[in-house]
Amino acid sequence: MISAPVASRLRLALCLLLPLMSGCESLHYYWQAVQGQWELVDKARPITALLDDPALDATLRHKLMQVNEARHYASESLHLPAGDAYSHYVALDRPAVVWNIVAVPEFSLEAKRWCFPVAGCVKYKGYFNQTDAQSAAQTLQAEGYDVAMGGVAAYSTLGWFDDPVLSTFIFDSDENLQRLILHELAHRQFYVSGDTTLNESWATAVAATGLEGLRGQSTGTPEHLPPDRRFEAVLLRETEDLLEQLKVRYTQFEESPTQYTLEERRSQKRQLIEDYQRQLQAQAAAYADSSRYARWWRDPVNNAHLIAVNNYYRWVDGLRYQLEVVLQGDWQAFYQWSEATLEPLEERERSALLDELNARATPE
Repeated sequence: MISAPVASRLRLALCLLLPLMSGCESLHYYWQAVQGQWELVDKARPITALLDDPALDATLRHKLMQVNEARHYASESLHLPAGDAYSHYVALDRPAVVWNIVAVPEFSLEAKRWCFPVAGCVKYKGYFNQTDAQSAAQTLQAEGYDVAMGGVAAYSTLGWFDDPVLSTFIFDSDENLQRLILHELAHRQFYVSGDTTLNESWATAVAATGLEGLRGQSTGTPEHLPPDRRFEAVLLRETEDLLEQLKVRYTQFEESPTQYTLEERRSQKRQLIEDYQRQLQAQAAAYADSSRYARWWRDPVNNAHLIAVNNYYRWVDGLRYQLEVVLQGDWQAFYQWSEATLEPLEERERSALLDELNARATPE
């Protein structure tokens, strides 16, 4: 059953959204969002009650205890506003809670933005229904965008609701599960409307450093990564290199619009991506965990796929440097610096500052 306060909040959310809708597509989109959130609230069950049940599946019990440990650590040691987030569990009958779409112009690395009443402007659009997401992706492809669509195991409502633990991610490894909880709770502490790359990089950095404290081990360098994540470091490094090459090439196309035909542009882009995929495949044999990333050299890759990865990792090194080196691990000082220094800046100035921090963190 939905409690009266939660039901009132959902109705209020819908009332706030209705005046902002224009056209059937908007009405349908926001209605599916309200329905999707309503389902999560309605199906949520208190974790404390589940743990009190002696018949609870042993694996699920263990995972829920890992969640509780991460929540407690986030609140007590990282001073994150956990509240009642992740204190309930929802079993869903699908592999993802939402399906996100990222769209990027064919010769650009700047993702399309969508703006919403609560989350502000973001570089993705999420659907609770996979068919709706596929239809939207096809429309964007027809408009000439590079499009990436993928299922998402978890998302944050930024404190608007007490987000639940979901069956879509609960059975991941203990380390990945706790990393996800810390990441999502970090969004409740700091979020800049309109800057997806900062928000995701910031939460990734907080989760990475926080996880090291929680689990008492280093997670930040390839040699210390667990066996199931070591190829991830290779993927991130190669993706960053490719993005730099594409940035140079796209700038050349923009500055000399008559020098290259459309087919020449496409050919040069395709060659860079194919080289990247061959490089990944060649390195994969040396890593036991590489098979889970096989789609990166097996399936087509475009700007949108690359940007989706970049959003989560672009400034992680610089942000961890600021937290761990400059501020000596003082979480409260890091939050204050983020709010006082990063948030007020224009996006271009903010990017320049974070790029400078990245350079300090990884000097050549």
